[in-house]
Amino acid sequence: MTPELFSLQGKHPRPQSLSDPHNDIAGYWAIGKLCALALQSANGEISIEFLIQRLTPSSPEFEPMIDHYKARLVASLKKRSFPLQVVTAAEVLISFGGRFKPDPLMSRPRGTVPFRCTVTLIDDLHHPHVAQHSGTAWPYDPRRESKSGRV
Repeated sequence: MTPELFSLQGKHPRPQSLSDPHNDIAGYWAIGKLCALALQSANGEISIEFLIQRLTPSSPEFEPMIDHYKARLVASLKKRSFPLQVVTAAEVLISFGGRFKPDPLMSRPRGTVPFRCTVTLIDDLHHPHVAQHSGTAWPYDPRRESKSGRV
């Protein structure tokens, strides 16, 4: 099973699209908005369950992004003639902060927060399809950022 939940190429989902500068929430960089939300929570994590469309911690401003990625999953499965039922779970966990060691080859500009994004798709045979992506993000700050003109 190879659903294109996140710009899939090959056998696994590519979580990089969540941190892509063109992925925005109301005109602001989505990973920065997710980072700010995660840093307000006790564990510094964001969990997104796309099939049941749930974000933890909850925030209604992310509903369009969740809808968008669920639609991409459904379209990808349809393109490959798979029914949606072949995916029993489509989850993303993004951990922000220092609980993991960032990639030593990755630069870390001042003020950024390291993150690790893990995408897990579980098929109807209970096989997990997992991909990870690490990076850094500036937490959303309306005083520092300007809204995208694409909105």
